Formats: sequence, structure tokens, C-alpha cells
Amino acid sequence: MDNPFQYENCPECGQPMFLHDETKSNYACQNKECGLILTEDEYKSKNTVEEKDSLLTKVLKALKLKR
Repeated sequence: MDNPFQYENCPECGQPMFLHDETKSNYACQNKECGLILTEDEYKSKNTVEEKDSLLTKVLKALKLKR
């Protein structure tokens, strides 16, 4: 399935609603419940992390935050 709008999965909520806004030079989640906004530098630094967490690690971190 092609993604004509170039949406990515949001690093915060995981929904495929993360989009680059060229006019504001930032990245923003279009999910109104999340609303994450990253500058281009923040986005690049998040994507250049050498060690990516596994899905299990992400789930465990999320559960720990929910306590």
C-alpha cells in the first residue's frame, strides 16, 4: 500500500500520522490526542540513535510509564 501523503509512524503514539511541515520546518503528529511536534534537529537526532529499542522493550517502557 503506497503512502501518497508521506506520513510516518509517530515516535510518541505510533500512529501513521507523523508528517514533515516544510512551511514551519518541523515534524508534527496529526493525531489530535498526541500532537507531538519536533524541530528538524530533534527529529534528526531521534532518528540517528545507534541503538533502536525492540518492540518488547518499547512495550515494557510504556507499561512502566502507565503505573
